[in-house]
Amino acid sequence: MNFGFSYVGLIFLLMLYIPNIIWSKNIPEDYDKYSKNENKVLLIFERIGEVLVTVIALIFKDFNIGKISYWSIILLIAFLLLVLYEIYWIRYFKSNKTMEDMYRGIIGIPLAGATLPVLAFLLLGIYGMNMFLVGSIIILAIGHIGIHYNHRKEIKNNKYITINIDKEPYIKKITNDKVINLTGQSGSGKSTYASKNFNSKKYLVIDTDDILSDNRFKESTGINRKLGEYFRKKYKVLPNLGDDFDLVYKEILNYCKKYDETIVIDSAQFHCIKDISLLKGTIIIIRTSIDNCYKRTIKRYKSINKGYTKEELNKYKEKKKSIYKWYKYSNEFINKIDLL
Repeated sequence: MNFGFSYVGLIFLLMLYIPNIIWSKNIPEDYDKYSKNENKVLLIFERIGEVLVTVIALIFKDFNIGKISYWSIILLIAFLLLVLYEIYWIRYFKSNKTMEDMYRGIIGIPLAGATLPVLAFLLLGIYGMNMFLVGSIIILAIGHIGIHYNHRKEIKNNKYITINIDKEPYIKKITNDKVINLTGQSGSGKSTYASKNFNSKKYLVIDTDDILSDNRFKESTGINRKLGEYFRKKYKVLPNLGDDFDLVYKEILNYCKKYDETIVIDSAQFHCIKDISLLKGTIIIIRTSIDNCYKRTIKRYKSINKGYTKEELNKYKEKKKSIYKWYKYSNEFINKIDLL
């Protein structure tokens, strides 16, 4: 290994860094939601690897073009991998610049934005017979590819509700019926979504809690009041939303046949439905992160119960922590909806 300036190393680094500088002005809209969850150990490997690779690629002249031989093919392949890397970025810059666009593969190479430069510099190290660069690129690969893999894994599971990433509502049209099924965890913002999107005379917004919860029914009005009275007149023991959701759903649809408006059914218990084929119209699942759902429910409790004690608050907090188990049923429900 011989010290000296490497113009080949400089060219490789420019091909690596220039598109990344351009990318810094074209970051996917929700990239920060993923980056803040990056594994700290992998991040350390990535940062150390970046510094080492940058320095070593420049200070060893072994990487420069020497006598042309079969060994030169290694350098050519490394260069072609970086050309492919540039094509990957051109494709991204012409796309909608989403996280899905960023983590797409190219010609069968997965995680192209991470694997292509790693492979290129690995071959450069082999070409220059420089174990320092080979070792440095291995360190970089552990961090860089590891982080990209985790991001890609999150994106692949993008339909699911997660602990700490807010996502856009999951929406799927099931039938042409004028029914909107609105669901999500407690604190996800279902009511806010309904008031924002269905606040007109074209819609009848039904809240199953206003119908079947005695405390909520006392304050209910309009269609919720009418349905609450209907259920109390028909059933001596009110149906339970967890165990009897199918029955409640059918009763609501049957009762609302006489209305011309679009029926909006707001309920956190849609995941309790046993016969998924009963669903009509469109399903909307609010996918607020569970952390935020939990924080909102605690905040709401404090605003409603002004005179709460510390003991009462702690008891409520413990009760609401069960949301970290409940949300998995919502993801199972999403899987079922996907199959319709």
